[in-house]
Amino acid sequence: MFRVLSVFAVVMLFATVEARSCKDVDESFKKMIGEMKEIWKSEDAQTEKEINEIEATIMDMEKNIDAHMKKLDDFMNGEKEKELEKLKVKHEEEMKSLEKASKTFVGKYEKDIAANAARIEKIAKDVAELEKKIAELEKVRDAIDAEYQKAAKDKQNEIDKIRTVSEDEDRKFFEEAKKEYQAKFDVLNAKQAEWEKKETEWIAKVDAVDKEIEAYSVEMANKLGEIQAGIEKRREELNAKYKDAELEAKNMELDMELAKKSEEMNKELNKYREEKLAEKKQREFDLDRFRMEKHDFKKVNDAQIASALKFKDDKVASRRAERKRRDEMWEKERVSAENRYKTTLSFKFGKPLELVLSKKTALEKESIALTEKNTELRGKASREKDDFMNANQQSRVDAEDVYRAQRERINAQFDGKLLAMKQKEEARKEELEKKRTMLMEKKNKNREKRQALLDKKKEQYEKEKAKCK
Repeated sequence: MFRVLSVFAVVMLFATVEARSCKDVDESFKKMIGEMKEIWKSEDAQTEKEINEIEATIMDMEKNIDAHMKKLDDFMNGEKEKELEKLKVKHEEEMKSLEKASKTFVGKYEKDIAANAARIEKIAKDVAELEKKIAELEKVRDAIDAEYQKAAKDKQNEIDKIRTVSEDEDRKFFEEAKKEYQAKFDVLNAKQAEWEKKETEWIAKVDAVDKEIEAYSVEMANKLGEIQAGIEKRREELNAKYKDAELEAKNMELDMELAKKSEEMNKELNKYREEKLAEKKQREFDLDRFRMEKHDFKKVNDAQIASALKFKDDKVASRRAERKRRDEMWEKERVSAENRYKTTLSFKFGKPLELVLSKKTALEKESIALTEKNTELRGKASREKDDFMNANQQSRVDAEDVYRAQRERINAQFDGKLLAMKQKEEARKEELEKKRTMLMEKKNKNREKRQALLDKKKEQYEKEKAKCK
């Protein structure tokens, strides 16, 4: 509809404007062409400026590439040499340390092996006496443990019998409480479902109005489409029958007829929509009033459900609290018995054993240490110095290998950085060349578009020129 009215408006505009003088047409055309060329000149100047700047940058890069690359080489090589010098100093210090160690090595082989052997023999006799005491303490422990385990088992059997009976009673109690709550919930939930169903019906009534408006709008649009199709068919007949001004007048009559029909149908559609929207507003008011009533009902209904649930939960919680208090009492009794057992065991077995074991462990460690020391002293006399010197030499070889590997890593690291920087310069140059190409293409396309626009404006000028006075 709006497209047809727009065409009608344009037609009316051209019908009411009087033809201009030829002088006005010429001056207007010259002014328009002059303004367009000024704008194009400004745009071309900006594009040329960008192209020249890019070309200058590329030429500068090409001109100074060797000096720039040499500067990069010098900088990276300088940084690399600094790292290599630090590594060299560290390596030389390490080699000096190894050389100093090889020159100052002193063997410690003169020990009193005989004194150590006498002490080991005395320790063995003391350990044998301590083991007898340990065996006596273990018998005390076994008697205490057996008495505690029997008492704990008897008490646990008594508790398990009571708990089995209680669990059966609790299951029945909880099931009854659950059934009682479910019955109340089902009744209250059924009432809530009825209100939900009614609300759905009210919403459907409100939505029905929108569907009626939509259906009527489609019907009116189809009618207008049929009318427009008929007018277009008549327009084709007029095109075959009339020409020029007479044809233009006939077409304008058809446009006015279509606009009139469109306006009439719009008024009819708007009137229908207003009536239906008023009806929808009343239904929405009724729906809101129903929802307020539903809200009040739901508030009461939810409170009743919550009350029933709380009543059930309180009964269950009270029962469980009673069982929990009983279990806590049993646990306290168990912990008390366990603590008495641990205290007795610690007093009569743990602490005495700890003291004996501490003495035995200290003596055994001392004996082992003395034995190992004597063995070491007997063997070191013939091999320790050779072992040390071999290890020192191997450390030198390893240090050289590490030094070479670290030098290679530093060389590779800085060479890689230099290559990356050079590649970055190449990429920047390629990006500039790509941008220059795009600007040249843009410049050529602008020329084509401007020429097409000039041709179009010239055609319009010739049409106006034909009608001027």
